[in-house]
Amino acid sequence: MIADLKPYSEYRESRRPWLGEVPRHWTQRRMKSLLKERVEKGFSDEPLLTATQNKGVARKEDYGARTVAAIKDFCWSHTL
Repeated sequence: MIADLKPYSEYRESRRPWLGEVPRHWTQRRMKSLLKERVEKGFSDEPLLTATQNKGVARKEDYGARTVAAIKDFCWSHTL
């Protein structure tokens, strides 16, 4: 499939060392201008989920008290 793709006619430097050249007609925008943070709460008809090391994301009811509560705005500082 990718072998059938034709290269763009013109390229330019992206000014990002990790990106290299991009097609000339592409625009670069910061990710924060494309995404918007949102908080939605109160979906009582949806199951609560928990992240596990062994099984990935699972229903919280399957793990009960064995889960750790997340602490909002937790900052960790490390001094040497």
